[in-house]
Amino acid sequence: MSGEPRHADFYVIEKGKKVEVSVPLVFEGVSPAVKDKAGILVKVRREIDIEAAPRDLPHDIKVDISSLIELTDVILAKQLSIPHNVELKIGADEVIVSIAVAKEEVEEVPAAIDMSAIEVEAKGKEVKEGEEGAAPAGDAKGDSKKEKGDAKK
Repeated sequence: MSGEPRHADFYVIEKGKKVEVSVPLVFEGVSPAVKDKAGILVKVRREIDIEAAPRDLPHDIKVDISSLIELTDVILAKQLSIPHNVELKIGADEVIVSIAVAKEEVEEVPAAIDMSAIEVEAKGKEVKEGEEGAAPAGDAKGDSKKEKGDAKK
């Protein structure tokens, strides 16, 4: 990351032949649709393909967005200010920039949960009769003592 170039491509261009390149778009001005009507500027393209003689190639193409007044306005490729010796290599009706309408996001309210409908699973080790820690046969603790006392008599 020293800032020194590590690679360069050189192209041989024949005199009198046109070259096809991509040129960046520079958006200038303030759109009334964005400023006054809370629209959102949507840059559909950030660069555009053109063809021209090497001496006629522009460094960039400027796009004046101050003509976007309404929320439905768009700027098409054919509306760009392109030098007379430069030819567009995209369709003339392609959208370059448009205005989108800001939409309010609706927050969904979660449905109320019916706690009585939820079944709770018992956790822990299941103890079977006859195993260590299991309650002796009988309904309750008192029943098992009573049976032992009856057996002694």
